[in-house]
Amino acid sequence: KVIFINDNTGFLSGGSGGGTAYLYKSTDSGLNWFVVSSPAATMWDGISVRSNDTIFVIDSEPLTGGVYKTINGGVNWVRQLQLGNLNPTKIYFYNSNTGYISKTTGSPYIRKTTNGGTNWNLITSGDGFLDMAFTDSMTGWKANVDVKKTTDGGLNWISQSLPSVNGMSIWGMIKIALVNKDTIWGVGNTINFPGYGSRAFLYKTTNGGVNWWYQIADTSFGFF
Repeated sequence: KVIFINDNTGFLSGGSGGGTAYLYKSTDSGLNWFVVSSPAATMWDGISVRSNDTIFVIDSEPLTGGVYKTINGGVNWVRQLQLGNLNPTKIYFYNSNTGYISKTTGSPYIRKTTNGGTNWNLITSGDGFLDMAFTDSMTGWKANVDVKKTTDGGLNWISQSLPSVNGMSIWGMIKIALVNKDTIWGVGNTINFPGYGSRAFLYKTTNGGVNWWYQIADTSFGFF
């Protein structure tokens, strides 16, 4: 994952795939990157950057994984949560105090913190998120193939209907980009058109998800 907090400063997380996690930082708009010290982990599955100093990273590996936090730019790290085989695969923070983690396979869940990760409370069982965005502390959307909206800070989620194409249902969404409380974009699906092949979709709503429309991108590429 890549996150920029301003024009110059950005972070990226990931790993080698063979058991070495990496966390990098750029201070010149991505021209150069240097390694930020981070705990030993298999791979950083997700990152949430609240400031130049406050960073959250997650690793889903059962032994070394969990939720880690630094408040001094990576000089020191604290593991805030360790759930073994239930370690999270996704993380999202609305602000420095309120955040969410999720596991989407096996035993899916969503956990929430309101104190910067000191405590993580289970708010949803049997469902998770691949991506999430909030406009305020109460109103947000999550994508997990389906798309759902909450108006009570994630305690309850209401499904939103995605469009169909020529009678064929579009199966889902995996990434969302929130412009404001009304305008949201989503990606993550294709549909096969005879003679045209597999085409990727862009979803869009301009009324907060009451109605969703789609655009077919001018490409034959399979997935965004």
